[in-house]
Amino acid sequence: MKVEGIQSKVNDEITIEELFKLWFESYKISVKESTANKTQQVFDHHIKPTLGKYYINEITTPIIQQLVDRKAKEIVKFKIIYNYLNRMYIFAVTMNLATGNPVTSVILPKKSTRLHRDTEHNFYNKQELIEFLATAKDINQRVYVYFLLLASTGLRRSEALALTWKDIDFTTKTIDINKTLTSGFNNKLIVGSPKSTKSKRTVPISDNLLTELRKYKLANAEFDKLFHTYKDTYVSLSKPARWLRQVYDKNKSLRHITTHGFRHTFASILFESNPNIKPTDVQKILGHETVEMTLNIYTHVTSDSEARVTNAINLLNF
Repeated sequence: MKVEGIQSKVNDEITIEELFKLWFESYKISVKESTANKTQQVFDHHIKPTLGKYYINEITTPIIQQLVDRKAKEIVKFKIIYNYLNRMYIFAVTMNLATGNPVTSVILPKKSTRLHRDTEHNFYNKQELIEFLATAKDINQRVYVYFLLLASTGLRRSEALALTWKDIDFTTKTIDINKTLTSGFNNKLIVGSPKSTKSKRTVPISDNLLTELRKYKLANAEFDKLFHTYKDTYVSLSKPARWLRQVYDKNKSLRHITTHGFRHTFASILFESNPNIKPTDVQKILGHETVEMTLNIYTHVTSDSEARVTNAINLLNF
């Protein structure tokens, strides 16, 4: 009997690494290539170094428990390691490659002890954004337009990088978000469908952004893609991080945020500028699957809003 081209062996001759390869062959055809690539990376970095050479039937619950406990101290999303091992062993039992599943008895830590990234302050207020964009403009037009685009629309990094001029409607002043740029096997760039159903959307363009996009298009008239190489291929997913470093190197006084922080910035300034804006409206523009995601991530209490609350409390007379 053969399983995906590999001759079946006695149970204790199948290693975790071999089991992963067997399971992965069926798994990767059921998900996007970018998802499969991330799964491969998780195995290579977090499972294979510790368990790869073990035979599957010599793996015990305590061995996996030690790995999960250690990873809970090292990475925030440690549960994904548990999930992949569990799915691999379910596959092994189904294929009669293993006598049982030692993962099911593992006690998952409630949460990672590793410090999470500071998302609460990972955004700019309006004045900080103006200073950042002024510095970006001094770098070059492309860097300026890219970050202006993120801060004016709330697009994800990969959504902005995937844009072509056909996606920009200068008449209706809208952007059609219909694709995203992802990384496949061997770092191959892939143009794929948006992150979720809600991620496919139409986003309005401000007058200022429209003006800057017109100028940028004139300077890049021979290219189809907004952010391109000289051969009109897509730039790498790591390019925005390099652009960001350029801005911070030029202006040392700027507070550092991540590229994703400009998505936060867009939502925060939107909420701040108009208290009557509904979270469901912002959810639609951001392409969040649920309104809870919008509320949980983007309702920051800035210094200005805190001052307004304080003033309102001072006016209360009971």
